[in-house]
Amino acid sequence: MIRLHLIVLLIPFHAFSQEADISIVPILELKNWVAGLNIPVQVKGVELPASTPVTAELEDGSISSNDCKVMRDPFLPNNFIIKCQKDGTINLKLTIPSKILRYGPMTIHKIEGLKPPGEPAGTDPDISLGMGLFSSECIACHVSKELFLGTPGRNAAAFANGNALYESIRRVPGMKSNQSLLELTEDQLNKVAKYLQSQ
Repeated sequence: MIRLHLIVLLIPFHAFSQEADISIVPILELKNWVAGLNIPVQVKGVELPASTPVTAELEDGSISSNDCKVMRDPFLPNNFIIKCQKDGTINLKLTIPSKILRYGPMTIHKIEGLKPPGEPAGTDPDISLGMGLFSSECIACHVSKELFLGTPGRNAAAFANGNALYESIRRVPGMKSNQSLLELTEDQLNKVAKYLQSQ
């Protein structure tokens, strides 16, 4: 009977110590975040399959939820992207099964006149159009071309044309519900693929 009691006591302690290691961490080592740019964070210490329900909220900050959005990466479901249009402070709250995670406060700075880096001279017009489409349709979840292609199991060779993008948009839950992505034409997807192939 004594052994049985010891086993019963050890199991909850082990489960609690595992849960204590679950946290939200920034993916980029930055101290100052900029309004208008993506803030990528990641849940560490537990695997969150795409099928796992997660509620993401921004709370207790000086920036309203109308000026900030938080999105879950459909390809990397442990990753979340925050994007704010105004300066101030925000706090992230994620509710996962039987646990609430918080991260913050994060300070967002406004830099007037911030523009993306210019294109190198002589850029192929198709690549420029593909880059524009990637920036408007994909960057909210995928942050940059480099991070998109750096995901394990994914590389530029897999996107030699727009067919793979077409199939992904119609297969991945977070994408097939996005009407803007569904309306991209074959020509537009080919231009995005050409951008992904570019150096």
